[in-house]
Amino acid sequence: MIGTQQILVPEYFPKFQCKCGTCRSCCCKGWGVSVSRTDYFRLVGMNCTASLRKRLDRAFSVLSDATPERYAGLNHDWRGRCYLQREDGYCALQRECGEAAIPDVCRLYPRGMRVVSGGECACANSCERTLELLLEQREPLRFLLIEKPASLPDFRIGENPEAARRERERRDRCLAILQDRRRSVPRRLMDLGELAGVAPAPPEPDRAEAFRLCALLLSELAGGSQSLSGYAGEVFALYGVPFAADSFKAASAVEFAPAVERYVRLSEEFAADFPVWPTFAEHLLVNHVFFTGFPGSDAAEAMKKELAAFCAAYALTRFMAVGWTREHRGAEALIDVCAAAFRFIEHGNFARNAPIVLREACALSPDGVAKLALG
Repeated sequence: MIGTQQILVPEYFPKFQCKCGTCRSCCCKGWGVSVSRTDYFRLVGMNCTASLRKRLDRAFSVLSDATPERYAGLNHDWRGRCYLQREDGYCALQRECGEAAIPDVCRLYPRGMRVVSGGECACANSCERTLELLLEQREPLRFLLIEKPASLPDFRIGENPEAARRERERRDRCLAILQDRRRSVPRRLMDLGELAGVAPAPPEPDRAEAFRLCALLLSELAGGSQSLSGYAGEVFALYGVPFAADSFKAASAVEFAPAVERYVRLSEEFAADFPVWPTFAEHLLVNHVFFTGFPGSDAAEAMKKELAAFCAAYALTRFMAVGWTREHRGAEALIDVCAAAFRFIEHGNFARNAPIVLREACALSPDGVAKLALG
């Protein structure tokens, strides 16, 4: 039996509490959530009321490529909502049977456990409550060692302490760079290139190329995203460009010059409306590092791709925020669009696919990634 364990967490972690029915974008809405075989058969055989049984029977389907860990997928109604979600926003399963009854994935999200040289846990940027806590934070995010809550799984330290030490050192260097407030956030991203040995010569901002690359990434990768495509469609319409695959692969700068002018103007308005953005963006990136384990490799080529995806995550989020908050004002709108962006970024194949899109656009070079970050 494992005794009391301690975990390293961001300082907001002890304050985190699910918003339940008051959440504007519930975590089970539109997501491809999967549950384990153990959870699936436990729910199938659960004693419950007839009304809950009707919901449970519609809520899950066994996957065609099922594995013990990823056995059944969550079904959604015509609104994209989980069949277990009540009209008041609460989970019918949890309300009737308690928190212990819900699947592990539902109980743990947005918390993500990792084991480096010890246990670590953070909350995903895809959760609006996480972002509300980050938006309230003014000082650089600190990390605390706390007793592991009983609701989190026990963990075992890996058998390669030297690899864990190197990973922790890489991550700590990365966090120090991202929290250096003497530099602008885009410049800090370029400073990260030193970790991979790909630091570019400081380029001048190229707004047209940055716009093209953000639009390319979104149009190529987010078209099928239930989390982000609705936001992206409205933002692209605001910029006056089509939200469609292949629209930006061969487009010339002249073709979307009016959109770039609009983006530059709206960027200036965004900076005036949200002076807190540099601090908030810093927290988003720092939390993303801690949640995902970036950078995950010390091999130069792998780090180059990780860095490109990391810079793309920042640029894409800002691109979306600048557009979305023109028509949807206030802090809630900023949180909503950033959470939607990170649902797409943190819970899919963005980290793998973004470097591919950038390479095909001849923008995976240090200079190309720097232009993306500076946009």
